[in-house]
Amino acid sequence: MMSETDRTAFREEAASESLATARVRAIEELISKPPGDLALLRGLMQKSVAAQWQRQVPPVLGASPVGLSAEQANKIRFLAEMYLRACYSMIVVSDRCPLLLRMTIRCPRLVPLPRAVVITTGLWIFSVLNWLLPARLHRQLALMATMIGLIDQLLDEATAKGPDEAAQIALLLTAVPESRSPLQTTLQTLVVSLRADESRWQANYWTTVLLPATQRYCQEEALAATGKRDPSGMGFRMDGIEAVISGMWYVVGPFIGLDDPGISHQRQNWNAEQRWMADTSLLMQMIDDWIDQDEDRAVRSTAVLSRDWSLEGIQSLNRKTIEDLAQLLDKNGVRNETVKRLFVDLYMDYIHTGLEAMKRGIAL
Repeated sequence: MMSETDRTAFREEAASESLATARVRAIEELISKPPGDLALLRGLMQKSVAAQWQRQVPPVLGASPVGLSAEQANKIRFLAEMYLRACYSMIVVSDRCPLLLRMTIRCPRLVPLPRAVVITTGLWIFSVLNWLLPARLHRQLALMATMIGLIDQLLDEATAKGPDEAAQIALLLTAVPESRSPLQTTLQTLVVSLRADESRWQANYWTTVLLPATQRYCQEEALAATGKRDPSGMGFRMDGIEAVISGMWYVVGPFIGLDDPGISHQRQNWNAEQRWMADTSLLMQMIDDWIDQDEDRAVRSTAVLSRDWSLEGIQSLNRKTIEDLAQLLDKNGVRNETVKRLFVDLYMDYIHTGLEAMKRGIAL
């Protein structure tokens, strides 16, 4: 919970900078910054996902707009590239990634590896990632990531118009209703193209897992638009988080064992990878809601506004995701301490990339 001293400090800072920027700085002080030697690797990762988005998405959309303004288009593309980076990272650390990747990063625990060597290996991985994974996977990842970012934008607009509008967005994933706006048409184009070459498992997953999760997400957004408090203390965010990560699992699911026969997709049965992705998504949502609380107050209820989420809670969840990532890496055979440290640093870099975008107003 934010103390009166904190509120006073924020009000004083707002005289020289936006309140959102002051809140970003408060978060930055809670989350360790990654070492400076990641700059080259970060740049290559961002360049790789940007090139993949450009290669896959514009040819599918043609003249269909990604956003109705440059600001919207930049935000949707930024979100898509962040989801892409997250998905590629999850594939790399999974125990079902391509053999060459497994051999490259699963070094024996006691082998002394200089950090510079590990970073150079990371540079090599991302420079050849386009050839290490199937073309169909890259295409689906880019389209799904864009679809998730676009749904986020459509729901922002829908909730501003009222709860009934938000509840209708999920219907667009069935490609049954006629769209009523250019962005809705874009969403349906993405859906049709994304599902054109899906596997039998993906087809079943779309119907039984992803579509119901998205429907719950839209219904939850409609509830948030009423301004009522979420009795669970999650600020009507949990179904949205599940829908987003369910979208990513539609593509990366086979790499984390979700295509095994008989597996349950209920939250209580999630495996370690699913739980970590959910916690990471929750952390980013908590940060976003903390920074964006003034704008949210006018259109929806959140757990920050109801004081269910706090800076202390953000710091605690950040620590948990770091600890769980280390355990996940160990479980999947990535046990060399230098390699594990690099993955944790890249995770910290991922969060700070989001914070920097929020500070510049791109991701708010």
